Amino acid sequence: KHHSYAEYTYLSWGGSFTEDFLELAISFALLTCFSTLYPPLAVFAFFCHLLEYRLLARRMIFITSRPMPWGAEGIGQWKWVLNTVGNVAVLINVGLVLVFFDPVRHWPVEKKIAAFVVLE
Repeated sequence: KHHSYAEYTYLSWGGSFTEDFLELAISFALLTCFSTLYPPLAVFAFFCHLLEYRLLARRMIFITSRPMPWGAEGIGQWKWVLNTVGNVAVLINVGLVLVFFDPVRHWPVEKKIAAFVVLE
């Protein structure tokens, strides 16, 4: 059907496994790193992902016509990427709390550094 016009390969109009996971990894990174500053971001991200999944489903049905499935033991290197993003997000969240949240932001720098080391 349409698979010959829009293949499910990297940098094609029909999308790819890499591009789809990259979108999810970027949104996961933004949400985990910065949702402490603006908690309603999680609700906004939820609705954006609902819309994105509907668009991906439409692409799979009408554009690529469901490419042939193949088995996998897991998500491969993406597991390492998501674990790394999660670990970096902890560092960023602790730093953001120490810089922006009251009463911690009024502490002296030495006390903030000590708190950062202890919280990590």
